[in-house]
Amino acid sequence: MERTPQTTSEYEISDNERADASTGMGMPSQRQWQGAVLPLLAALEGRGLIARTRDQGSVWVRNPAGDPDPDDPRAQALSPCLQQEVVCRLLGGAPWWLWAWAGTDRNSPADLEPLCPA
Repeated sequence: MERTPQTTSEYEISDNERADASTGMGMPSQRQWQGAVLPLLAALEGRGLIARTRDQGSVWVRNPAGDPDPDDPRAQALSPCLQQEVVCRLLGGAPWWLWAWAGTDRNSPADLEPLCPA
């Protein structure tokens, strides 16, 4: 059984593919995306998460357990909720789902962490 890489740097991909993944290039085809998004949405929602597609290659996931109390306006205003973006990119020529974590500063690309093959 193949081990899932922990970060994009652990996956043996070319420098061009790594650059493409970090800049949003290296996108899967429309057919690959459509075939991959429905099972991901179903798996996430089956675990009690709320998942919505944002655009081709991107899904926004939110955990409603982390939502603030609806009767607390201050918590509603201050809470960032528990939410995360998941993107689909080509790694080693195959589509993968990757968690997209914030970069080190506002001008940095997202740090992509492999989640699972699409």
